[in-house]
Amino acid sequence: MKPAPLLRASLLAAVLAAGLAQAADYTYVAVAGDTLEGIAKAYLKRPGDWAGLQKRNGVAEPRHLPVGAAIRIPRPWLRVDVAPARVGMVQGEASRGGQALLVGGTVQPGEEITTGKDGFVTLELADGSRLVLQPKSRLRVDALQRTRGVGVYRTQLNLLSGRVDNEVAKQAEGAASYQVRTPAALIAVRGTGFRVAAEETLSRAEVNEGVVGVGKVRGRLVPVRAGEGLVLVAAESVGAAVPLLPPPELATPTTPWGKTVLRLSFPAVEGAVAYRAQLSRDERFSQVVVEGVFKTNELKFASVDDGQYWLRLRAVAADGLEGFDRRLPLTVKARPEPPFPSQPAPGGKLRGESVEFRWSGAQEAAGYILRLTRDGQPVLESGLQKDTAFQPAVKLPLGNYAWQVASVRANGDQGPFGDPVHFDLKPQPSNPQPPKTEGGAVEFAWVAEPGQRFEFEVARDAAFTDLLDKQKLAEPQISLPRPSGGTYFMRVRATDSDGFVGPWTATQRFEVPSRPWWLLLLLLPALM
Repeated sequence: MKPAPLLRASLLAAVLAAGLAQAADYTYVAVAGDTLEGIAKAYLKRPGDWAGLQKRNGVAEPRHLPVGAAIRIPRPWLRVDVAPARVGMVQGEASRGGQALLVGGTVQPGEEITTGKDGFVTLELADGSRLVLQPKSRLRVDALQRTRGVGVYRTQLNLLSGRVDNEVAKQAEGAASYQVRTPAALIAVRGTGFRVAAEETLSRAEVNEGVVGVGKVRGRLVPVRAGEGLVLVAAESVGAAVPLLPPPELATPTTPWGKTVLRLSFPAVEGAVAYRAQLSRDERFSQVVVEGVFKTNELKFASVDDGQYWLRLRAVAADGLEGFDRRLPLTVKARPEPPFPSQPAPGGKLRGESVEFRWSGAQEAAGYILRLTRDGQPVLESGLQKDTAFQPAVKLPLGNYAWQVASVRANGDQGPFGDPVHFDLKPQPSNPQPPKTEGGAVEFAWVAEPGQRFEFEVARDAAFTDLLDKQKLAEPQISLPRPSGGTYFMRVRATDSDGFVGPWTATQRFEVPSRPWWLLLLLLPALM
């Protein structure tokens, strides 16, 4: 039968608060050459207590112990050594006693660590535990101890403000060995993963794995299990643990992220008022390089270096408790950055079968590669181009195209392609049919698209410097009074319904025959 909730809480509190004195004696197995005095010097707080060991174990010859003899030592008698923590990682601003904290250094009991707004510090403890101090935090290390012989560690931390993530190694024996104190709470564990946040009069504990005891420093400890969190206010009694929010739904990207600004959207989590995201160079998040808290369900990190990362994302509830993590690997390959496209322009229209592409020069680029697709299907990919222009040698069929350019460094390192630039390739404007010269008029007509408007010009020269007529038309036709006989030139330019102005048609030459002289004689009577 399972114990009642109140009984379970009492049992947990008793186990977490009992200490080493509750454990059984430590048994030392003698090896060749051992003496009680030697064992006492190696293991006891007071080496002179070897006589007590003799009496407790009934040893007749303290200077000649048989190999394999079992020597029982009360645990309170065992010597406790300092077990310094190692600084595994420092990111951003972090200091100890006003001095910059360095990777590979050690942290001793009594020292205080402070992180800046972008600071992260990973401490590796002697028992295999690990903690990551988050930005804008203050942590005082009160105790880092190892008991001789039994390998039981005792860690006591004081989180004065800020946040700390803890990954506590499981202890094979002994009672509570890892404690985090805050101005409002005491969190005690033997082996689990949990987060602690401390403000002036309020503390939060969130458990990822195992069980922790949370309570006042001299009060009853409330069990908080994996998937639960507890908010503890200094002036109030300890409440009950509540479920943490589920992790956001965010799929692992299948391709490297190709922009310098990392920007990912995800479905909103019900009950969330914000989201915390962290980017780390390792899966354990001991090398966090940047973090942010976002009010909407979209995270944005600017100027992320190229490399392999792990992303950690969690929802934040209205009470400040942070939920389960969504963790996923992420690759950033945004450099060398692509150039800016210039021609054809986005949404542009071209007419014909040949297109010239132009772009700006990128700073890191020694060359470029252009990719062209038509209606979503690959058309071509150029080889390495040293120039900032490219014109395909083949004729391009009509359709909707998208083009992108990637920069390539001198060592061959290719960056991502830029955003696709879309344009339409349309047919050349139809040349007007030869004009009809009938009676006293010359009539022109040409094929057009619905909604187009036109500019029409007729000139006496092919350069259109000596204009005979120039008009704007709403219909693809026009009738002009018949000019005198001779050679003339005409052209048309269409403007689409969306405002796109196309090119002039090819120049068309036409002849207007002169009237026969005898026709004038026939007309004379009518003119008199």
